[in-house]
Amino acid sequence: LCPSCWQMYHPSELPTMQSRSCMAPGCSESLFQLKRMSSNTLKCVPYKVMPVASFKAALACLLMHPGKWDELQHWRKDGDHEPAPPIT
Repeated sequence: LCPSCWQMYHPSELPTMQSRSCMAPGCSESLFQLKRMSSNTLKCVPYKVMPVASFKAALACLLMHPGKWDELQHWRKDGDHEPAPPIT
């Protein structure tokens, strides 16, 4: 993630980039620094990271709580389990 313009880059892209600068138009902010590891290899360490979680995984975790599905369905009425007609 670019610290200046918030352009997103996947961490796997960083080692293959031609320069450390952001490639977005009008931005030249540095994205990462190179860190020498104990194995004498270089690692790209980004200055800004945006952690994200999978929506499917978060929804699955929510629905695994006992009784959560029934709680989410509480607003429905009897016979209200079919898809609704389209709104015109």
